[in-house]
Amino acid sequence: MGRFLRQGLCGLVLLAGAGCGRAPPSPTATAPALQGTPSAPPLPIETAPATRVTAQAWLAENLEQVSQERMMADVEALAAIPTRHVNSPGISVAADYITAGFAEAGARVTQNVFSLDFHGIATEQRNVVAVIPGSDRTAGLIMLGAHYDSRTVDIGDWVSPAPGANDNATGVAVLLELARRLAGAEPRATIFLMAFSAEETGLQGSRHFIESGHPGEVRAMIALDIVGNSSGPVGSNALRVFSAAPEESSSRALARWLARLGGEWTPDMPVLVQDAIDRPGRYSDHVPFFEGGSAAVRLIEDGEHIELQHNALDTPDRLDPAYLRRVAQLALAAAVELGADPGAFLEE
Repeated sequence: MGRFLRQGLCGLVLLAGAGCGRAPPSPTATAPALQGTPSAPPLPIETAPATRVTAQAWLAENLEQVSQERMMADVEALAAIPTRHVNSPGISVAADYITAGFAEAGARVTQNVFSLDFHGIATEQRNVVAVIPGSDRTAGLIMLGAHYDSRTVDIGDWVSPAPGANDNATGVAVLLELARRLAGAEPRATIFLMAFSAEETGLQGSRHFIESGHPGEVRAMIALDIVGNSSGPVGSNALRVFSAAPEESSSRALARWLARLGGEWTPDMPVLVQDAIDRPGRYSDHVPFFEGGSAAVRLIEDGEHIELQHNALDTPDRLDPAYLRRVAQLALAAAVELGADPGAFLEE
């Protein structure tokens, strides 16, 4: 893993790859088999200087390998858990499923564990991380994240069905697909694919990660939250990107860069830069990273249906698999280009 990553990540629970004296758990759920989906060839990015030409060549060869079938299988598996509320047994089942999926993809897997007391119930929560180690310890971290907990309209109800297909099994499915495509990659900056718990209850998972320290500066954070196009194939093909003002902020620069990147790699999906950190009264896991000084944005579908959120109606059959694939392709392009040049979005 290298001295840089080993020193930082031994504060997490290491589950795959070089150990820190801990044994892996026995998951209660397993990821779907990946037969016939070989790993992509290594990403040939040198330590320094990393050239965009090399990143583009890799993307040209690998972007079409992103699979909507694999992602929808992950969405369906997570949505089949009756609820992923932090106080329910389903949250642990989901964490095990994601851990197994990252490990089967060939990623180095860690868990960032924290205690949560919510509505008088004490639980142990897990942020699950797939690590793609970088070759340059000074290049910092590139973070792509998605929360995996779900809820009903009553945040204190951890019994009623909350399949959370769009919110946010879709974001987690993108992370799992990125882990498969980036297996064996050799970026300059270390890439974290992090599935957060306890977003719905107040961003406790992402806040814990920020507060517990991490092995390097987070240069850019991209949160994927509600990215399945709940309007279905007839809905909007656009994707919104939220970031904090002002226009000169690094977060807004990251948003504009993603819009340009989308025009290059996913031209059928317009990326719409929003003049706000999020929708009024709403939030996602990008917020603590912005507050901590990192460039951070949220990706979310354009044709949002709030009436399908936080209830039993948020099911996989309402989603647009082709749209989800385009989101994953954009996320993969961002991970690869930022992995090669973590300051690319500042070069306007």
